[in-house]
Amino acid sequence: MRLRIIVTIFCFVLFACVDEKRETVGSKVDNLITEAKLFTVAQKDGYRVLEVINPWDTLNLLRRYILVNKRDSLPDNLPEGVVVRTPVERIVAYTAIDIGSLKALGAIDKVVGVCEAKYILSPFIKESIKNGNIKDLGSYTKPNIEQLLSSNADLIITSPYRGRDYGLIEKMSIPIAECASYMEQSPLGRCEWIKFYAEFLNKTELGDSIYNDISNKYTSTVNYISKKIETRPTILPDKRYGQVWYVSSGDGYAATLYKDAGADYFWSKIKSQGAIPLSFEKVFKVAHNADVWIFTYTKPDGYITLKELRSEYESYSAFSAFKNKRVYGCNSELVPYYEESTLRPDLLLLDLAKILHPKLFEESTFNYYKKLE
Repeated sequence: MRLRIIVTIFCFVLFACVDEKRETVGSKVDNLITEAKLFTVAQKDGYRVLEVINPWDTLNLLRRYILVNKRDSLPDNLPEGVVVRTPVERIVAYTAIDIGSLKALGAIDKVVGVCEAKYILSPFIKESIKNGNIKDLGSYTKPNIEQLLSSNADLIITSPYRGRDYGLIEKMSIPIAECASYMEQSPLGRCEWIKFYAEFLNKTELGDSIYNDISNKYTSTVNYISKKIETRPTILPDKRYGQVWYVSSGDGYAATLYKDAGADYFWSKIKSQGAIPLSFEKVFKVAHNADVWIFTYTKPDGYITLKELRSEYESYSAFSAFKNKRVYGCNSELVPYYEESTLRPDLLLLDLAKILHPKLFEESTFNYYKKLE
């Protein structure tokens, strides 16, 4: 992410302060994490320290995990933190993102419970829920406590949010691994959280290998795009939800993807934590002449058409991208977008590059998106 000089200096000082504070707890930070800003891993004598930075207060920690191999006895004088004996064998995964990462690490068979099962497309998970081998815990925000207890899990993986209270779950003596990957502001930063999952599985080398391979592919595509493109088409993301149209801030994950794919993003200069809520009128005023339009949707019985999009909201047809038939959608009920895209920004980047620069990527096929007919 290219920031203005003053912001760059601020971030440098900020993270320098964070690192200084981490050093005071006695953990020498290994040079393992390159792009992610919200977690670190350190090797100690007989155990490893995995620290998650508080995304809303980066001078403090959200969680510290003390990872001790099951084959070893617990070392004396362990630092304060959640002790987890590794490798974990029975995992409750709260999100589809968790499922994608565990699958990549060859550990999907360790899942014993899931939340929001409707968003998970994995045939293995679906079949295992059906035959009772995996518990369907229901809502991500309010999982079924009785089912969670009966799963005999030795790790819960979830995504934190500001002010979250785990209630009774916090008292169950089941370690809660808070994966804050969605708060990272770069695609490779999010992807690097595969190493977070790998630590609990004693698969550090595999996590490194997966990340390095994806990072190399992503960087190679970015370099190819920057050398080949002559113009940067404008891009319009998402669509209305109720009366609100949310767009990514200029320093967000999505905006970075658009820039790397060779797009000109209308809200690139707006810096804000989280999505920006706008009215349709404000979006149309700024982006009515956008070259391409992309969005994610759900439709269990097939792919949405331009006609159906227009019937959803008549004014959509006034966008230039609609008139020129340059609208692309990702049906998350038919493709594993939520399970894969965070871990595979290289594939998502290829999709965007093909949408934006079709002549440069004629031979590539879409991984997630499909042109509306």
